[in-house]
Amino acid sequence: MFSQTDFFMKRIRSDRSGAAGIEFGFVAPLLILLLLASFTIFDLFRAANIADKSTFTIGDFISRQTEVTDSVLGQAKAMMQRLARNDVGNPQIRISSVMRTSEGFAVQWTYNSENGELSKSKLDIRHVPDIAINDSVIFTETIVKVYPFMAVSIGRNNGLFTFEHRAVTRPRFVGRIARR
Repeated sequence: MFSQTDFFMKRIRSDRSGAAGIEFGFVAPLLILLLLASFTIFDLFRAANIADKSTFTIGDFISRQTEVTDSVLGQAKAMMQRLARNDVGNPQIRISSVMRTSEGFAVQWTYNSENGELSKSKLDIRHVPDIAINDSVIFTETIVKVYPFMAVSIGRNNGLFTFEHRAVTRPRFVGRIARR
């Protein structure tokens, strides 16, 4: 009839006491991966938001000046370095005073914080809104490079994200900010 071995095997097959632990063992790595991925996405959104707000802050700082000197622009560069999270080098800044003439837009002066992508590229006037003739604006551009919490080495940038932001601000107290 039934041997002791058959009885033992039948009892093991019908025993469900460890099933939850085994199922958790299968699901736990996926849950941990989802948790880390959601934290990484949050970290990227946070870094992009900080870089965007820093760009507007620098533009607002310059717009409150009546004239800019190298020391004021150096303060703007130092402020950007403190405000924005940048995992590779320093954030790049280009601040330009753009005036509209009857022929189109004219760049009055430009400041580049360092030799980088912004200093090598031309100023893209398409991002300046339509303004009145003889009116001027401060056009601030920044590039911030960030490695997220879980930087996955995919592609040529090895997980590096580059955030480019632009801000256009009108001078507050004068019609045009002069550079000395």
